[in-house]
Amino acid sequence: MLSPYAQSHPHSAQVPTANNALIMAQVAGAGDEAVALVIFWQYLVAPVFVSGWTALALATLWPKVAT
Repeated sequence: MLSPYAQSHPHSAQVPTANNALIMAQVAGAGDEAVALVIFWQYLVAPVFVSGWTALALATLWPKVAT
């Protein structure tokens, strides 16, 4: 079930959250370059952090599951 906002704006649910955040910053008229920079850094470091935390979780939990 879609939220009332998604029902009234059918295309809003089809774009990534980063695009929505950037559009909101542009509409507000402030900080669109800063938001773009933060989104860029999030996309840059996310694979490293997700892989690291997954490896750490598996290394920590795997011995407990295997026994």
